[in-house]
Amino acid sequence: MSGSDPASDSGGETEGGGDDSIERAGGGSNGTDGGTDTIETDGGADRVPVDSGALWPGDTDDDVGLLLNWFVAEGSRVTEGNRIAEFQVEKVDVDVPAPATGTLAEIAVDEDGEFDRGDVLAYVETEG
Repeated sequence: MSGSDPASDSGGETEGGGDDSIERAGGGSNGTDGGTDTIETDGGADRVPVDSGALWPGDTDDDVGLLLNWFVAEGSRVTEGNRIAEFQVEKVDVDVPAPATGTLAEIAVDEDGEFDRGDVLAYVETEG
C-alpha cells in the first residue's frame, strides 16, 4: 500500500458504516481487471478478500460454484500464490491461491457450500 490514509483519499470508501475502509487497487471491484480490494483495519493490518470472480473460468455459463475443500484452517499462515482451497463450476475444478501472504483470518464459504460468482470466499490478513 502507498502508506496514505484510504479514508481521506478520494478513492477510498467505507463499508458497513464501521471504521474499516476499503482501498481499491487496479481500478475496479469485480476482480476481472487484476485488481485486489483491501480492507484496512484499525490495528494496522489489511484484510485482503479471496475473490471468486477473479478466478472464475471464462468458458462457463454457470454463476454458482461449489466450495470443495479448504486446504488451510482459519488462523493459519498462508503464502501468496499457494493453493488454499478449490471450488467447482460446471464440473471444472478451480484452484484458489492466497491473494497475499499473511493469516487466513476468516472463511466466508464453508466446504460443500454454494456461492455466487464474485462472492468473497475468505479474507487474508496481512501486516500493514
